[in-house]
Amino acid sequence: MKSRQDDEPSKFLKSLNILKNQILDLTKSKDKIIQTIKNDFTRISAKYHSMLEKQDYDLHYLAQRINNYLSNLKKCYYRQILNLDETINEFHRNEYERLYNSRHEFSTEIVLDEDTSKMLENIDKKYEVEREYRKSLQTKF
Repeated sequence: MKSRQDDEPSKFLKSLNILKNQILDLTKSKDKIIQTIKNDFTRISAKYHSMLEKQDYDLHYLAQRINNYLSNLKKCYYRQILNLDETINEFHRNEYERLYNSRHEFSTEIVLDEDTSKMLENIDKKYEVEREYRKSLQTKF
């Protein structure tokens, strides 16, 4: 019986030793898994930061291109507005000058000419010039 009692602790110790080895293996596996997770996290984090930096660069580059485009567009519109303004001013100057000259001619003729029919003709011409001027303004603008 004594040998059996001696045998019991030995079996218990063997079982305990096997259990201890299994726990050590599990701990090693757990440590490997944790290390793998840490490595994966570090790699993912580095890729994520790299991706964010690239996106920041891309966004900055895109914003720069948009600002340049808008600046060039403003300059282009500004030049077109100045050209249009100059064209309109020149048109008005020419039309005013033409109208002024024609009115001046008619007014001198009206004042100088005593014939009533000639005066009426000049008045008709004057109104025709004004109608023509208004019509040209409507068609151009």
